[in-house]
Amino acid sequence: MAAQLQQASEAASSQSSSATTSPGAGVTTAPTAPAPAVKTSPLRNRAADSNSPYVRAQAETLVHWQLFDNEAIQHAKKENKPIFLHIGFLACHYCRLTTQESFSNPTIASIINDSFIPIVVDREERPDVDAVFWNYLQLANSSAGWPINVFLTPELKPVFGGSYWPGPGTETSSREEHAGGDDGEEYEPIGFLGVLEKLRQSWSEREAQCRTEAQETVVQLRKFAAEGTLGPRGPPRPGGADSSTATILSHEFDLDIDQLDEAYTQLKKTFDPVNGGFGVVPKFVTPAKYSFLLQLGSFPSVVQDIVGEAEMASTVQMALYTLRKLRNSALHDHLAGGFGRASHTINWTLPHFEKLIPDNGLLLSLYLDAWLYSLRTNPAQPEFLDVVYALADYLSSAPVRLPNGGFASSESADSYYRKGDRHMREGAYYVWTRREFDAVVGGGSANGQSDMDVRVAAAHWNVLQDGNVDRENDPFDEFINQNALYISKDASELARQFNIPHENVDRITGKAQKKLAAYREKERVRPQLDGKVVVAGNGIVIGALARTGAALKMSGQNATAGSKYIAAAREAAVFLLSNLWDAEEKQLYRLFVSSTRERLLALAEDYAYLVEGLIELYEATGETSWLQWADELQKQQIALFYDSPNEPSTPSHSSSGGFYRTRQGPDLATGVELLRLKDGMDTTLPATNAVAASNLFRLGSLLADTTYTQLARETIHAFEAEILQHSWLFPGLLAQVVSAQLGGPQIAVVEAVEPTTVDNLVAAYLQKPRAGLRSLVYVSGKERDSSEAWLTGRNPTLGSLPKEVGAYVLKEGVWEMATRADLEVHADRST
Repeated sequence: MAAQLQQASEAASSQSSSATTSPGAGVTTAPTAPAPAVKTSPLRNRAADSNSPYVRAQAETLVHWQLFDNEAIQHAKKENKPIFLHIGFLACHYCRLTTQESFSNPTIASIINDSFIPIVVDREERPDVDAVFWNYLQLANSSAGWPINVFLTPELKPVFGGSYWPGPGTETSSREEHAGGDDGEEYEPIGFLGVLEKLRQSWSEREAQCRTEAQETVVQLRKFAAEGTLGPRGPPRPGGADSSTATILSHEFDLDIDQLDEAYTQLKKTFDPVNGGFGVVPKFVTPAKYSFLLQLGSFPSVVQDIVGEAEMASTVQMALYTLRKLRNSALHDHLAGGFGRASHTINWTLPHFEKLIPDNGLLLSLYLDAWLYSLRTNPAQPEFLDVVYALADYLSSAPVRLPNGGFASSESADSYYRKGDRHMREGAYYVWTRREFDAVVGGGSANGQSDMDVRVAAAHWNVLQDGNVDRENDPFDEFINQNALYISKDASELARQFNIPHENVDRITGKAQKKLAAYREKERVRPQLDGKVVVAGNGIVIGALARTGAALKMSGQNATAGSKYIAAAREAAVFLLSNLWDAEEKQLYRLFVSSTRERLLALAEDYAYLVEGLIELYEATGETSWLQWADELQKQQIALFYDSPNEPSTPSHSSSGGFYRTRQGPDLATGVELLRLKDGMDTTLPATNAVAASNLFRLGSLLADTTYTQLARETIHAFEAEILQHSWLFPGLLAQVVSAQLGGPQIAVVEAVEPTTVDNLVAAYLQKPRAGLRSLVYVSGKERDSSEAWLTGRNPTLGSLPKEVGAYVLKEGVWEMATRADLEVHADRST
């Protein structure tokens, strides 16, 4: 793309078909005729009117930023100026660089202010807008990244776009990898100033052509982003009057368990057997993939028969191997917990330092499943419990856990190295010179012991005199003589190298870790926290902490820590219920920022992740009110976002099943009808439709609701065409194919006031790694309250439960006393 921009200016307008995603993709009218410009008064910078920390930060720049709303669109139309749309987020290093190098540059700001209408968007506030432009970048460049910078017609149709462009004076040292990789062409990177000048010239001299090509791009984007709308209309439904869950689950459709075998084969081809993980730099952590690989090791025998015993063992080892590499990597903050979101290097030694809280919530669930898997297969030496504790403590403590009970969004990549510094650096909070490392680790010890401690600790984390970051990975010279901590030698290797007992190594590295963490906390400036409470991210963390707390508490491993994590999850759920849910209007809001509920209504992902978190909280606590709220939210998600096959098709309703990201109709902020997308492919976050299908299956089982079960099947079916072609890109939905085909046990527990032997079975349930469909419903053995009256009314089968305290499994419509064997997912049992 940069190479194209360096072509002769006569060809500049042809770039319009290779830009970024556009909200205007929802507009399919003929190309808009150029409108006469109307001179208006200069725009004021409105960034301070937003509550978003990222948007507000732009108030300090020289650009006259507008918000993504109708006022800005009308300005563009009146003045007949193209829109410059910038999408970023507070934690992003390259977003900060763009702000510093370009938006604070007088020349660049002057061109933007004079020739464009600049609009800034926080991607964490508007992931729907971000997704449209992300798709467009993929269409244009086969890669995408942040920040997203796009030029649009006043009707929000794309003219040109890309990611980070260096500001004046920094062009020759541009790192391209952050935007998703190089396009393979040899060229000198073009800077932001050059992009602006050519786009200004193109619009001035060839506006009509720009508009025509922008409209053509919209048509291309519609085809490119048609995921979940290509399958046959009207998915398979059971016929006749028999609409039992068993009939629904046994009904045939093209997707079957053999797709898991194909997915495994493709994933193995792209797996990195040396470093773990998938893909090239930037190398992202993709929890959904590893979760799927782990689940293959716990699915029922019928799956093993199809995939193969050796193959299933291999998939588990791929996941565990990667998790070990990540645990030891520089992405892992070895001093205080939490992971960076990606790596600049293939071997995980130089992270993108931003910590995204939802990603860490997913990693907590993943490491929990890995620990539970190893606890089951190797109880004498289970792995990963240390990472589980570190992640759970990171998420349930300040600053991530906010005083109001919610969870923040992210911690920034950049910070000041020392108090009083005037310039931020990437990773400054996390990296160390050898001199500083030696002084901190060696301080306070006797001279001889101090030298040994330093040498052992330095070898453990590969801290070198000249730094451990290769120059080829440091084009901006940000990490000269700096060391990113990662474990290069374990305790056994260090014991042999230094000829000291294993326990001495553990003592030395443990003591060094505490010293480094205390020094960093005292002497350095912690990266900026984005304190937005986003429903989707909070739902992920609620579920992860609830599951972790329940597993630790019921296993007897650490009841105190388990109770702490459950309490943090419950408090966050109470906060969301009190502040972001309007019970009268049945409306969920997406954001709480600066002590204020934002007017932005929740998206499909907010409903999906929160429902999942509430189901986990219910299973961890037995508090029926959380299940009741989850049911209410699920009904709203269906009403607002479901692509029902029973309704006629329209440009924004394909009648294919599954959930759109957004509501039908024009965007409330701008009045423009945006491209309506479905989300089925897992990325760094699990696909909304995969999570929604899982929720529907689980609620269908918990509440004996066959409608939910059928909607789950319809959701899978919506993506059938894509899954049959590229199954490995849909691990989340593939896992739900197992639930659709095999069903799973429904366990009901009649509780006693005091602990009983029933708790052993509940503990066994909560200690099983997630794989396949199963559900756990609680009924009190004492007088029932209103929420339990709701539950028995919602699930009539519970009315026939025996009164005696115990655990029961539903078989052929009859409750029978349950055993541990009933916790397994069986191929011959439907819910």
